[in-house]
Amino acid sequence: MLVAAFYSYKSHPQDYLGNPLSWSMIVSHLLLVQNWIPSQLTTLDRPFWTIAVECQIYVLFPLLVLLWRYGGRWLTLAVGFVVAHGVFYATHYGGNANFLFLFVVGMLGAELAFSHQLRRWLGPATLLTVVAYLVFIQRPGSSFVIADILVALSAAFLMAYLTQHRDHWGNKVLGAKPLAWIGTFSYSLYLVHSFPEVIVERWILASKGGIFADSNRNAAILMIFVVSPIAIAASYGFHLVFERPFLTQKRKEAEQRLAARV
Repeated sequence: MLVAAFYSYKSHPQDYLGNPLSWSMIVSHLLLVQNWIPSQLTTLDRPFWTIAVECQIYVLFPLLVLLWRYGGRWLTLAVGFVVAHGVFYATHYGGNANFLFLFVVGMLGAELAFSHQLRRWLGPATLLTVVAYLVFIQRPGSSFVIADILVALSAAFLMAYLTQHRDHWGNKVLGAKPLAWIGTFSYSLYLVHSFPEVIVERWILASKGGIFADSNRNAAILMIFVVSPIAIAASYGFHLVFERPFLTQKRKEAEQRLAARV
């Protein structure tokens, strides 16, 4: 957050998106409540709002576990759906509260992954929800709330399916050494990737990008083949300084083995 706060294009303090810094912005991020303030949702660093949502859900997680244990999965899913979307619409899309239900869907995926319940239906369920999502987003004015639910269900079913089918080719693809190595610092990548992307984006929008400002295709090529490697390199450096010193020795050894094979 400090890096984002002191990143400036002009003489006055602003974040990397050009939003003027304020004490309320900094305090809301420190307290992890910026997701409830629309004007501060993507300030300082675009991904930060999701961390606020995640931390707020973790506060409720013990209640979800108790409800799951004593009420069962279907009651928890029903309560999660009603509460999440009730708060979401009552506050006019406030706080991204609908993510609470997506979190409960993730709990369902975790349970299915390590049980034999519905094992034979996981493959068809994954395919069905993926197809439903692809069809749904083609509709004009399709709701992002429903799209998010379909994505969450697809991810949960796929995770459970691949966990129960260790020899599936999907595990080999996702477990490829380069992807596994990037996975060792994926959280740093998540936090840092938007900085180089926004720098280039603002450069292009300022009409200083030449051929990149005139063509979406050229801009996409620039982002994929130039900006993405820079983002990965910067994220790995961030990981070495701020994340790796706090990892366990076992995790560090696994990271070194993966890095040596890339």
